[in-house]
Amino acid sequence: MPKARRRAFPRLVPEFVAEIRSESDSLAGLEEKMIEYADNGVLPGWLIDPFEQRVHVYRAGRAPVIADKPKSVSGDPVLRGFRWPLRDIWHVGF
Repeated sequence: MPKARRRAFPRLVPEFVAEIRSESDSLAGLEEKMIEYADNGVLPGWLIDPFEQRVHVYRAGRAPVIADKPKSVSGDPVLRGFRWPLRDIWHVGF
């Protein structure tokens, strides 16, 4: 992106990010994106892979945690108490 256009965007990092892998997404590309988010301060970042039925959880300053076919994923600490049930993601027919 040209330098002039970059100035138009604030230098902000979201506290929370969720990515759901689609058929056209490369897992490696999404992992790179999530690492970049974590390196810039994202507290939880979820990479949900319905094809492998895995959730990769990224947090700033920590190695990613990968869970195989979890029943839910937690939004703590940013979304305190929030748990997203994943049964519908696992059953969409991927």
